[in-house]
Amino acid sequence: MYKWYRLDNAAKVFPSVTNQRNSSVFRFSVVLKEPVKPDILQKAVDCVMPRFPMFSVRLRQGVFWNYLDENQQPLKVKPDEMTPCTPITPEDQGYSLRVLYHHHRLSLEMFHALADGSGALELLKSILYYYFEFQGIEIDTSQQGILKANETVKSQEMEDSFSENYTPVYAETFSSPPSYHIKGITLDEYETSVISGLVNSKELNAIAKSYGGSITSYLASVLIYSIYHARAKQQRTKKPIVIAVPVNLRKAFPSETLRNFFSVINVGAYMTDDMTVAELVPLVQEMLVQKTNKTYLQSLINHNVNFERNIASKFIPLFIKKIAVRIGFGYLSERRKTINLTNLGQLSLPETMLEHIYHAEVYAYPTQKSPMACGVISLGETLSINFIKNIAEKDIIQYFFSYLAAQEEINISVYSNDLKASFDPTITE
Repeated sequence: MYKWYRLDNAAKVFPSVTNQRNSSVFRFSVVLKEPVKPDILQKAVDCVMPRFPMFSVRLRQGVFWNYLDENQQPLKVKPDEMTPCTPITPEDQGYSLRVLYHHHRLSLEMFHALADGSGALELLKSILYYYFEFQGIEIDTSQQGILKANETVKSQEMEDSFSENYTPVYAETFSSPPSYHIKGITLDEYETSVISGLVNSKELNAIAKSYGGSITSYLASVLIYSIYHARAKQQRTKKPIVIAVPVNLRKAFPSETLRNFFSVINVGAYMTDDMTVAELVPLVQEMLVQKTNKTYLQSLINHNVNFERNIASKFIPLFIKKIAVRIGFGYLSERRKTINLTNLGQLSLPETMLEHIYHAEVYAYPTQKSPMACGVISLGETLSINFIKNIAEKDIIQYFFSYLAAQEEINISVYSNDLKASFDPTITE
């Protein structure tokens, strides 16, 4: 690996838009059946990090662009003492990631400029593998791909797949109306509240299919429905409720990169009092199908790369580029969405590893205009739905889980990092 390298196309956005209300830090966690052993975890991290040079870096500010260079300091695991997804600070040894532990929970937090969820999961899987191996637990990895410390780093793992899959054609852009935005009483600086629900993935999948949709389209529909009935209905808004759904571009384009390679598509509806979830699911499913075909995704890649190149003149200093990126982010992203829904799908781990883990969690990060985000991930037959917010109100989340429990009769286990946010999942109109 070179001593330094450029940020990928998506990564260039995050240093410019990150602030005290938008950390651009996401989190993956696994809840183990035994308390985390910090000394073994540190040994696993020390073993794994040289295999991931694209993450063993520090973010630097250049004259014209931010860039990454090698960080030779050891990455120290730390107790998980802050609320999830707090901004990266100087206390993180120059790294743009953290490995944390708290009782049974082992967590990886990462600044989005380094990677997307798919790349971060590969690091987490490798850490878990060596964490168990160093305890003498034999892990069979013949069926699941886990990157081993003694493997050679592939050049493809560090490529900017946006540039590799860019085609120099006209990229059409679309103007969209502003979406409905959730508002509330802002929590203290850097403070977040998380509320999660655990369900059986097979049960939820069967319900989604009964409506003619996937788990993603079903949960997005229930989320739209909940936002409308908990908030927007009383405010008599005519703005659409829009769910922003990150899409893993590796499923449509050839790429082995561990860096960012994702795009975001928006699905939503203009709600009315008589619209039902049964009506919403097929509509949202249709939008997801249309917007995840390769032709549409190619246009998104072209648009993003064109935007980058339009502001990438060698003679434009970084501070001016930051202003352009913030304007683009605010208009093209924040203005058009109500909430993020990130579904990472099934976390594939060896059966021998699953025996030692209860479930997994994923937390995206809230922003100023989207103060609530939802992350979904499955491990075995347990699917976790994880909300994170930087506002005090929990009415939308309560309505969401209550709908699943009361209307669909799904068995849900709900928990939170805030005792005041705990509630029984029974619906109230």
